[in-house]
Amino acid sequence: LQFFTMKAPLVCASVFHSYDPGHKLRMEHTHCYSCHGDAGHYHYDTTPDSVAYEGWFTAAEKIYRIDEI
Repeated sequence: LQFFTMKAPLVCASVFHSYDPGHKLRMEHTHCYSCHGDAGHYHYDTTPDSVAYEGWFTAAEKIYRIDEI
C-alpha cells in the first residue's frame, strides 16, 4: 500500500454503510480522480485544518455484493 498527496480539486465517489448484513463490506470506501491526472483511493486527509468537502449522498434500498472475499 502506498500513500500520496493529491492536488485539489478531486472528484470522489464514496460509500458509507451503517450496517453490514454479513457481506464483509467495508464500512466506508472512496475512489477519487481529477482532470489533472491524480487518482486513487482516499484514506485520510493530510491537511484536516484547511480542507473543505462538499458532498451529496442518498440512502440505498438494496446492497449487492459482487466478488465477495
